[in-house]
Amino acid sequence: MQIYHCKKCGFTFSRVGKVETCPDCGKPDIRPALEHEIAEFHSYQQEFESRSHAEKRELSVKEAPFCTLLFY
Repeated sequence: MQIYHCKKCGFTFSRVGKVETCPDCGKPDIRPALEHEIAEFHSYQQEFESRSHAEKRELSVKEAPFCTLLFY
């Protein structure tokens, strides 16, 4: 699994296989992450994984306010 960094929005993410655009902003300005960005990514990942299920749900809701689905 490779870790990438978006030069436009600063989003760091991991993916398997070829990546052409940033999953956060959609721009094609991505590059392999630098060592300090990889370390920070792993630190955030470990912090998130150590939280309880309820805390993870709360973070997901706070960080994704525009992910509301409407069904009619």
